[in-house]
Amino acid sequence: MTTVYVLAILLALGLTGLFLWVTKKAYSRKWEDDE
Repeated sequence: MTTVYVLAILLALGLTGLFLWVTKKAYSRKWEDDE
């Protein structure tokens, strides 16, 4: 049960990090387009 809980947390952190990375990349591209 504990292992599943830990894996769930790691998965959540991984998805959050991926989401932030994609968002940051999108913003950077948007700034370049504006210029």
